[in-house]
Amino acid sequence: MLNPPPPTKPPIASTPASTPTASSRSTSANPPDGVSRPESERCKLATYADDTATPTRRHRMLSLSALMAHITRANNGASLPGQTPWYFRGEAVGHLAPAAVPLASQHFGPALDAQNSDQLDALCNDIRDQIATRWHTEAFGLYTLSDQRMVATVPRGCVPYLGIQAFGVHANGFVREHGELKMWVAKRSQTKPTFPGQWDNMVGGGLTAGMSPDDVLAKEAEEEAALDMSRAISVQPAGILSYCHASDGGLRNNALYLYDIEVPAGWTPTPNDGEVERFELWDMPRLRACIEHTCDFKYNCNLVIMDFMLRHGVIDANEPGYERLKSALNERFQAA
Repeated sequence: MLNPPPPTKPPIASTPASTPTASSRSTSANPPDGVSRPESERCKLATYADDTATPTRRHRMLSLSALMAHITRANNGASLPGQTPWYFRGEAVGHLAPAAVPLASQHFGPALDAQNSDQLDALCNDIRDQIATRWHTEAFGLYTLSDQRMVATVPRGCVPYLGIQAFGVHANGFVREHGELKMWVAKRSQTKPTFPGQWDNMVGGGLTAGMSPDDVLAKEAEEEAALDMSRAISVQPAGILSYCHASDGGLRNNALYLYDIEVPAGWTPTPNDGEVERFELWDMPRLRACIEHTCDFKYNCNLVIMDFMLRHGVIDANEPGYERLKSALNERFQAA
């Protein structure tokens, strides 16, 4: 069971919202416009069908299989060989990227056990100067893997190379129009260094050390979408989702605080910090078609959207594989 750092203040007061029960499944929608990427960079969505199934049931099996593929893709680091554990004062805190291991050995010794913040700072400086391709100075917490106690802070730019537990906040911004659910999605700027041009949740950001999830939500909503939280119809905390993703840049052992923000039907988010190219309002069939058929959303956003769809009945309990999908989203993933 994940024990995330406790918020520093009570959750944002929210107004309960009714949950629609009707499913909005898509049966033959074409993928919406997305990002054109080389075949090598596109995800491979799984295909599975039971030859004895009816056409409708077979389609639903293929649909849930593709959604499961996003979970597998996001958690490719959960059992990846070659991850090197390291410690802070005897407690496991992360898994070093291969390029960071010799640097850590210089500062921590062969046991890879840092004894103080000075040693940790020295490693972070070397990662910045010798490995990192981009850098963020924002302070993130260093947490013990056993019970998520914060024992130090590190620059955000070090996080994937240290393979440490990190926390973030993602929010689904949605409206109800004539009883129909629609979701605001963000097109990431083409100039962003990570995942340029891909689709994203309306609001998202990392949990800075010393801030609560509610603080980060309000800050990112204003910065990314020009949303004053007082304008929201309701703000609902929606749980925590974890994933463990490995790439050339290291290991992202992340947990996301999820929120649902219902906004007025007449309100439109506005790009406010240069990180978003534009926002679009999508209905549920288009949104589901996109995550079933493409990888046009940033990889972790697929999981956030699937969680929303499960909770709001867009993916309903009668679909084959429903319980498996729900269980996989709720699983606690961590590097082996």
